Amino acid sequence: MPTPTFAALLRGHRDARGLSQAALATRAGVHEETVRELERGGKRPRPATLDLLAAALGLDDAQRAVLRAAAAGHGAAEAREALRPRGRLRRPADSFVGREREVAAVRARLAEHRLVTLTGAGGVGKTRLAVEAAHALAADDDRGEAAGPDVPGGVFPDGVWLAELAPLADPDLVSQTIAAAVGVKLDPDAPPPNALGDALGARRLLVVLDNCEHVVDACAAAAETLLDSCPAVRVLATSREPLGCAGEAVFRVPSLALPPSGGGASAAALLDAPAVRLFVDRAGAVAPGFAVTERNAPAVIEVCRRLDGIPLALEFAAKLVRGLPVEAEAVV
Repeated sequence: MPTPTFAALLRGHRDARGLSQAALATRAGVHEETVRELERGGKRPRPATLDLLAAALGLDDAQRAVLRAAAAGHGAAEAREALRPRGRLRRPADSFVGREREVAAVRARLAEHRLVTLTGAGGVGKTRLAVEAAHALAADDDRGEAAGPDVPGGVFPDGVWLAELAPLADPDLVSQTIAAAVGVKLDPDAPPPNALGDALGARRLLVVLDNCEHVVDACAAAAETLLDSCPAVRVLATSREPLGCAGEAVFRVPSLALPPSGGGASAAALLDAPAVRLFVDRAGAVAPGFAVTERNAPAVIEVCRRLDGIPLALEFAAKLVRGLPVEAEAVV
């Protein structure tokens, strides 16, 4: 069955709503001759004109996508592709502090390697770093920019997806969890890793595998299958230990940098240290107006040092500021 042309689709939507060409033109705020010419197939609409017509016709997102595809000379397959979600990444509501260099480093690693694993101790911020780096890459794609020196812009047109593995108790569910996160169905008759590779095929996307350490062997099997079967898929994993796959690039996530030892720095200068910035940011969220002063600066430094710049520990300590002065925390 031939794919309807833009002219046929426009005429069909107009007729379905009982509108004349003049009435549609009036609703859309365009010239009647423009509608006539478009329905004759004499020209393609400008994007702004198409949007005006779609709004005047009350088209939903799916109908608009089909109309846009037809206007561009594409068919229904391209219209369905335009409707596909670009990714699913949860992002915490609080601000991201002190990891600008690490985000750039992770993006650079992904430009050179198809599998990058962020490792480090619990609470060091592996998940948050992975999510922020993935968001940055998704934003690059939206702007058509390059992900790195060797990777062209638009490298992930099929999206950036997050598979959260922490809740899993059964390693046999890893592939199904990844498939559900990306929105594909697996062939029940094929081994899960192979079925995952078959389902993703030639798609160009980034999969973030979060919290792999308790199902590391299953994650490694899934990652290896994706790398072998899907040449345009890249994987960013977080784990307390590497996956151990061939070609894996390991990035150890460091603690947040501490203020220099020796003291003498001003309260303002202390904010150059990412650990201090995070502590102050989170403390200000529970105790509005909290700031580093000459008086409490030694205590803030001591708290950050005792907690080794571990983000999760700093965030917990910052919440205590609401009921406990930071000077008291420093001596606990």
